[in-house]
Amino acid sequence: MAVPVRYTGDGFPEGLGFTVVLEEPLPDSEFENLKRLIESWYQVGFYGGFGGTGFHSIRNLDYDEDDLLVSWTMDMGDVSEEAAEVLATILDGFRQPTIAGPTIKLKELIVGHLAEE
Repeated sequence: MAVPVRYTGDGFPEGLGFTVVLEEPLPDSEFENLKRLIESWYQVGFYGGFGGTGFHSIRNLDYDEDDLLVSWTMDMGDVSEEAAEVLATILDGFRQPTIAGPTIKLKELIVGHLAEE
């Protein structure tokens, strides 16, 4: 089952926020693995893998270990929300235990900007 996706309705295709909410800190080096996974998903979208004219840019991919968030901003162009659902499915695979690594505890994927607390 895919990681749950929550749409905040805040943001716009040219500056849409994505946030992966973690249940606990990522084990050593797992942020780099997650970052490569997100960048690979982005490349598929950039080259039209999710339809439309493709993704246009990705910015500020960062891990906040204190708040347990991995976040970034994208210009999705005219790509549909299906791309976020595909990312949620990919993240589900990432969080499963493998021979190469531990189970990663991901709570949800938020599409749209988080409200400031």
